[in-house]
Amino acid sequence: MESIRVYNLNKTYGQNDEKIKVQALKSITLTLETNKIYAIMGHSGSGKSTLMHILGLLDRPSSGQYFLNNRDVSKLSDRQQAHIRNREIGFVFQAYNLLPRYSVYKNVEMPMTYSTVSGSDRKIRINRLLEQVGLGHRIHHKPNELSGGERQRVAIARALVMNPTVILADEPTGNLDTKTEKEIMALLTELKDDSRTIVLVTHEVEIAEYADAIIKIRDGEVIE
Repeated sequence: MESIRVYNLNKTYGQNDEKIKVQALKSITLTLETNKIYAIMGHSGSGKSTLMHILGLLDRPSSGQYFLNNRDVSKLSDRQQAHIRNREIGFVFQAYNLLPRYSVYKNVEMPMTYSTVSGSDRKIRINRLLEQVGLGHRIHHKPNELSGGERQRVAIARALVMNPTVILADEPTGNLDTKTEKEIMALLTELKDDSRTIVLVTHEVEIAEYADAIIKIRDGEVIE
């Protein structure tokens, strides 16, 4: 079953009255299915991060359509997109993006700040997720008390806390050693089986090998 479909997606930076324009994406058409991992690969400046930002509703295409779970989200208001982003998309970043003054528990809880999930249900969900990623014993620790791999596991738990259908991971193993890298990728591979689509940006061939399909981008176009 498809979770993401983009049709004839284009992204141009620069206003109509500006002399210099950059076309970051050119006529991108893709269909991504649930229970699969997709790796987006390309050189710096190829457009892979721009595509990731659009899929994450962090940026808008200049033209084209983006369907998320069979709903055209490309023309929705900022508020509507923010609502969908919070509930249907989870993010994992290379730099973890954890709040240093907050505990592991509080960091995982952050996406639930404006949700209607009760305090007791939050606690159950967060504890379950931290156990799932192997950090149930670190719940009260702060990020500076964790290893890089543990921080990334916290970030993955945070990405999952709203039970999204799509996980977007931008160079999720870029700051990790080889052993920890394999552990994180094994965890992400397990997560795809929960009716999720996982899309990761990477420049590492070893990481792309975990994917069910590789999307290569060059100069804003999918080349294979």
